[in-house]
Amino acid sequence: MRFSQHNGMYLILLLFIHFPALILSSSSPSTVPCRSIDAIFQKSADNNETAACKCFPSGFDSRLDGIVIGCSGHVLPSIFKALRALNDTSIGKLRISDALVNILPSDMFKDMRMKKLQVERAGLAVLREGAFASLGSRLRELSLRHNNIKKIEKNTFDGLAKLQKLDLSGNRISSLESGTFDNVPELRELSINDNDISVIADGAFSKLTGLKKLSIVGNQINNISKNMFKGLDSLEVLQLQGNQITAIDWSAFNNLKQLKILDLGTNHVTQVIIPIHNSLVIFL
Repeated sequence: MRFSQHNGMYLILLLFIHFPALILSSSSPSTVPCRSIDAIFQKSADNNETAACKCFPSGFDSRLDGIVIGCSGHVLPSIFKALRALNDTSIGKLRISDALVNILPSDMFKDMRMKKLQVERAGLAVLREGAFASLGSRLRELSLRHNNIKKIEKNTFDGLAKLQKLDLSGNRISSLESGTFDNVPELRELSINDNDISVIADGAFSKLTGLKKLSIVGNQINNISKNMFKGLDSLEVLQLQGNQITAIDWSAFNNLKQLKILDLGTNHVTQVIIPIHNSLVIFL
């Protein structure tokens, strides 16, 4: 088969349309920042040690408008040193996982800007005052899953006024005090599954008027008090399955006008005494 110059141009055009990644990947601008950042990480490492963190392009995750930094397999001093070497850097997500970071210092994320932060399976037990304050209003999602956190102080989330999603699942939290979440009024989703929570003070959620989903699965709650869910005016999904609930003040649900799903499964509840509107589904 003969190919004229016109045929060749047509073939190149087809390749560009159907396989743009093959043509552009070698000079993709998203990989350029990662090369320089990885060089910084390696320079910050001690002699003969691998870098504590690594840079990844955001890739297929269209929700991120920046790079991803991953830190794993190292101890706190190495990770702290690597992150501080970045200086004033804006990233899409920072993930610290499978590491040994038992304390988050107050200046851990100084001069860093990100939308998502995950510190998971890191043995984290202590959150110093102001640990997240420097992240300011840019942070939208925070996950501290599968650590050893026992208590959330009232000032733990200072500065995170625009946070929308918070996951504290898989820790050792035993109680939630009144005002615990006052500094994150924009939350839309809160997960505190698989902890040791037995006490939730009245007013613990009072400032979360925009919260859509609250999940407190797999804890030790045995009593639902009248004002436990006060302030949750926009709540649509409430998951309480897998607790030890035996006593419920059913008036606790009276002001949850937007509630669509109430899951009380795997508890000790046998009777429902609650005004049920057409859109509410209850699981026992």
